[in-house]
Amino acid sequence: MSVDETIAIPLRTSTQYRSATELDLSWMSRRWLFNIPRSGQVQGIRPLGRLALCDHRHAVQEQIQERLLQVSSENAVRNATSRCEFPFCSDGIDVYVVASTTGGTSSGAVADVGLMVRNIAKSTSIPNVDIHGVLLHGTGAIRSATDVQDANTVSTLKELKHLGTPGMGTPRGFDQDPNDRDAAPFDHSYFVHVGDSLNDLTVARKAAEVAGYLFLATTTSASFDFRAWRTATPIDKCQPGRLRLLGYSAQHADTYKAAFGESRSLCTLLLRKWCGAVGHSVPEQNQQIPVELTDTETLLTELNLTERTLPEHVLTVLRGDCGHQLEALAADINSRLTGLLSPATVTHRQTTDFLQEQLSRKDDTHEDRPTLHAIVSSLRTTLDTASGNAQRTIVTHLQDILNSPHRLEGARAAGHFATCVLQRTQAGCRSLLTEIEEAFASLANEAKADATFDAGNGSVADAVQAFTKQYCVLLAYQAIYHCFLQHLEAVSACLQQFLKSQNVVQLNLESVASEISTTMVLSSAVPQPIIDAFDRHLRSSDALLVSSLASGDITVDDFSTRIVREATHFLMNASDKVDGPLHDTDRKTSRFPEGAWPLTRGSGGERRVLSLVPEGIDQNEWQEKLQQSFAECVVVRPEKVESISVVCEISQVSIDAVMAQLTHNNPHVTDVASRIHTRTDVDW
Repeated sequence: MSVDETIAIPLRTSTQYRSATELDLSWMSRRWLFNIPRSGQVQGIRPLGRLALCDHRHAVQEQIQERLLQVSSENAVRNATSRCEFPFCSDGIDVYVVASTTGGTSSGAVADVGLMVRNIAKSTSIPNVDIHGVLLHGTGAIRSATDVQDANTVSTLKELKHLGTPGMGTPRGFDQDPNDRDAAPFDHSYFVHVGDSLNDLTVARKAAEVAGYLFLATTTSASFDFRAWRTATPIDKCQPGRLRLLGYSAQHADTYKAAFGESRSLCTLLLRKWCGAVGHSVPEQNQQIPVELTDTETLLTELNLTERTLPEHVLTVLRGDCGHQLEALAADINSRLTGLLSPATVTHRQTTDFLQEQLSRKDDTHEDRPTLHAIVSSLRTTLDTASGNAQRTIVTHLQDILNSPHRLEGARAAGHFATCVLQRTQAGCRSLLTEIEEAFASLANEAKADATFDAGNGSVADAVQAFTKQYCVLLAYQAIYHCFLQHLEAVSACLQQFLKSQNVVQLNLESVASEISTTMVLSSAVPQPIIDAFDRHLRSSDALLVSSLASGDITVDDFSTRIVREATHFLMNASDKVDGPLHDTDRKTSRFPEGAWPLTRGSGGERRVLSLVPEGIDQNEWQEKLQQSFAECVVVRPEKVESISVVCEISQVSIDAVMAQLTHNNPHVTDVASRIHTRTDVDW
């Protein structure tokens, strides 16, 4: 727009407004009048935004009226048809009021501007004027300001919902004509979430995207599609609490075709690198397989699966409830033994036979008496649970390595390392078990079978009790170590299964590499630094891609589609001449064509997608690509343009649902929004 097409609406001072008898400011809280910034700017305060418009409303009305009369003339229609090479509809005019709802000026004035357009069209007898409110929401990086920006938008939406509801009896506009009490500011309201943590560069990009949508909606054949969408669901007028969510994404056709063509070669070489067929660049070679192995060793230590930590864990178990139960069991059996046989006359054979009979029992007639079988079964159940958790934890860790710089190589190295650690742990466990078995055999054979017990330095009863306890404990320890060995074997088997699965993953990656490349690709086709950069891009944009394939969460076809799409995005972003960093939100919305998804989706509604493509592009092929991202609701139109444009509109979305997303369940935002309404004469 030229300077002549803009109007400045600065604020006056508080003193000037308090003495301005020509202005009716009864709608405004006096506290805002006493807090007008000395800069004369609104500074994010919504009531001051409406005050600025109120002060300059006559100049604004004149400008709007001049523009409406200009575009509704027959000469303007002829000129527009000649320039755009298709007939404009002469049965109506679409007026777009674009406003940022996060600031104070636009959010405070947008509803009244819409009502101005409606009143001017009525007073000048311009028929069939459809007024579209395009509401832009975006926040900065400062949290304190972000809450206020969210609150401004919430307050604006609440007011538009109220003003758009017939029968509320609320005076509209500054003139408050009683005949306009049911007039809504807009016939159709669009909500565009341009992102969070925005910087100046990102704001400029988003503004360009909105301008791109307005260009399509007003100067191309897409206007007929958009009008058909509104005709198909004229819900805005009969259901005022509804919005149309809007998303837009565009890319130069030549850039997209070049990126898509080269993406397959790039993917092929990257997949070969993962499979070991292409070497790493020097920086990639120097990255941390040892660190990955250290992480694996730390994990095995935490899971008590190393040669040092497993015996310590066994001792901890034996010193806990399990050990106390074993001591109670030995004492109970000894009590039963001495109750049946005299310690002075009982022989070793009689004692061992009695112990074998008692310890082999699975059940006891007395429920409060533990059995060795019950104690070991309880431990085995606990270890089974621990084994399952350990297996899942280790597999998750190894799959995470698939998403690291070393991919398959790192996962395999970590898997083999873990296998070796477990083998050493199993060997140590078997060695301890052998020592226990030898001690048990020595105990059982240390005296003649028919000999009685030697009292030694104590009583015969003490000797019998000591023998009974040793026998019970050594036999129990053998069963317990067998349980731990089974635990280690289960984890080892899981590791072996994972390592075997990596062979399948490699075969799948090699299959994808051969299928997506239509020609023979040499390793020199793409410079190695570009391949490495694409790998880094994948680790941030689709971090779980390889592990999802390995775990079976996605199919090989899905993997192929996703990696080619990511390569296309990577090459398109690399080709853009961009100054400054991309923020996370900007990365999401700059993706093509997925960037056309509205950021606030997920609140229901009906989705429609329109794509305008340059003449000469295969429409069916492009429609299939779009349907991968947007499902079946896609229409593709040829147009005399250089860029491919995609517009996604979701209609019939509740304003309340959008406000709930913006408040993030933060009561502070809701409270602030309730205190910054533009008018105090309305119960919002």
